[in-house]
Amino acid sequence: MNVLQILPELNVGGVERGTVDLARYLAKEGHKSIVISWGGRLEEELDSFNIRHYKLPVHKKSPLTMFRMISKVAWIMKNEEVDIVHARSRVPAIIALFAYRRYVANRPLDEKSPVSFITTCHGYYNTHVFSKIMAYGKLVIVASNVIGRHMTQSFKVPLEHIRLIPRGVDTNKFFYKSPDLNKTSDFVVGMVSRITPWKGHETFLKAMSKLVRIFTKSKIIIGGSVLKGKEDYKRKLDLLVKLLGLEKHAKFIGLVEDVPSFMHKLDLLVSASNTSQETFGRVIIEAFSCGVPVLATKIGGAAEIITHMKDGILVPVDDPNAMVEQAKNILEDRKLSMQLSKNARLTVEEKYSLKKMMDSTVKVYKEASCIFRILLIKMDGIGDIILSLPLIEAIREKFEDATIHVVTSLKGREVLSKSELVDETIICQHRSNDKVRLKYLWDFSKKLRREIFDLAIDLQNDKQSHFISYFSGAANRYGYRSSQWDFFLNHAVKRPDEMLEPVDYQGYLLKSLGIPKIKQDIEINIPAKDQDYIDNLLMQEWLKPTEVLVALHPFANLKWDTKNWIFSRYAELVDKLAQNNIRTVITGDNTTTDLIYKLCRLTSAKPINFAGKTTILQLAALFKHCKLVIVPDSAPMYLASAVKTPCIALFGPTDPARHVPKGADVKVIRKHLHCAPCYKTKCQHKSCMEQITLEEVFNAVINKIYN
Repeated sequence: MNVLQILPELNVGGVERGTVDLARYLAKEGHKSIVISWGGRLEEELDSFNIRHYKLPVHKKSPLTMFRMISKVAWIMKNEEVDIVHARSRVPAIIALFAYRRYVANRPLDEKSPVSFITTCHGYYNTHVFSKIMAYGKLVIVASNVIGRHMTQSFKVPLEHIRLIPRGVDTNKFFYKSPDLNKTSDFVVGMVSRITPWKGHETFLKAMSKLVRIFTKSKIIIGGSVLKGKEDYKRKLDLLVKLLGLEKHAKFIGLVEDVPSFMHKLDLLVSASNTSQETFGRVIIEAFSCGVPVLATKIGGAAEIITHMKDGILVPVDDPNAMVEQAKNILEDRKLSMQLSKNARLTVEEKYSLKKMMDSTVKVYKEASCIFRILLIKMDGIGDIILSLPLIEAIREKFEDATIHVVTSLKGREVLSKSELVDETIICQHRSNDKVRLKYLWDFSKKLRREIFDLAIDLQNDKQSHFISYFSGAANRYGYRSSQWDFFLNHAVKRPDEMLEPVDYQGYLLKSLGIPKIKQDIEINIPAKDQDYIDNLLMQEWLKPTEVLVALHPFANLKWDTKNWIFSRYAELVDKLAQNNIRTVITGDNTTTDLIYKLCRLTSAKPINFAGKTTILQLAALFKHCKLVIVPDSAPMYLASAVKTPCIALFGPTDPARHVPKGADVKVIRKHLHCAPCYKTKCQHKSCMEQITLEEVFNAVINKIYN
């Protein structure tokens, strides 16, 4: 693997140390390791191991600088042929994400080795817009359960995207040193952390002021640098040292560069953090590794690391009395000190070794390289969604190991949720009273972004679907070029010049994805429970096995009044079929139940009325029982084709060349008027449908059934 790590700087710190350690480990294991940062003290270590380091100002929060860095980082990714982009801090992560998308958009699609963007959350981030970028990793690494919960609750990262990898310590560098069991008074108690209020220095100093009265020769060493803007807090601590009479005992030593040497001087390490922002507590496992007994407040990462009274001691937050009491117990009871020391070292070796952390990180890299998530967008009517089934099958064959999510309508979900080709269906109800709800689309897209898609394929191809495609965050977005906001696509394909059948039309788009051929057969899975439901309904109608059953679905979408045949002729057709021993079952959705009830009353034959009684899949199950299906241009034509039942389709304002599936057993009845196809939903004369006679349809039915 070629792994790129990006972080602000390479000065001494937990993030920086972990980056360098990982870079060295990757190089040692034969992987290509690249680091981008502004440099710092640890830069020399990278050079000594011949690890490629690019020095760029990725630490600056200036929007102009960040924008300039995107193209440079994208070039590095391309030049180094990066497989994994690992962002370790917020500003570099913003730069890296946009650079990653640019880089990936210009690479061949390959689900077997996709480029992956991964983040590591080192801190307890606030919900600032800059922090949200850390939620956009294909996998999100956290050092503790505290951070994991925070990322899922505050940033809505799906739990299945979180990977827990505690920080590790080099047990060779932080070697074990047994506690001095002969000490009785001149103990050294230490605390090492940044000088900031939430580290609990005030509580620590108050506790130590009581401890030095018990062990009068004790020394208190406080290591850690003063953060920018915290100078007043440091002065407050200096004053507190004087007020507590600790001037002869306590000493601030500033930044601790040689942490192992610092630890080996201590008889006790105290971690006094007072907030859950203490997400891990690296210093605790460093003390563990060195055999130094640890006393910590029961909060944040410390409470996860320490097993109370086994490898460390936990005390309540902001309680100096409890702290001094437990510190006294550890220092007085040398057997307890030895027990804590030995168990702490075992804890590090079992859970927090540097090698374990590195192995786990590489495992996450390999896992991410096997994850390829595809977003399909198809929110049309049920007929178009049925037509998309061969396309989805072709996409599944091309990307066999990918996870496929489909944005669809409520009715579309009925079909797609039962398909083995699709992993998840996502309902999008972006229209209300035929008006597009932009705020809904924005919120909907935000939810999609949490899934981290590699590829979006827009089979809908309208403004709303292009909007969803872009704001889903998918690095590659395919769809047809048009005036419908196609600037949201980064792979806009020119529409075919020639007239193509419906499946071939969408299949033309898939050629750009390396899918040259699409199967024309439409297949639909009908669950056994839906088939049983139809069997029971027909049994209640006393349908004999020898009876010829024809399904009549008389109405297209009522908004398309021009597609519908003359109302009275449907009734005449039912009666004429009955005279020829053909029984008719009339179907329709809930919007047409009243019309179909009126239609049944016009007949003498009294057909079976299943209007409003079937779902889409149950309707398909019914069509399997039928010898023939009679429909206007509507979705049931595709259902009949999917279950291989012959169909007679009445066409008026629409063109059968664009809508009849290729190879389907469909007899089209149509009048070639000068105004057709017009694709108008309203028409004053409606001649195209009126000129279709009863005799034409009846004869077509007889020929289909008996010839």
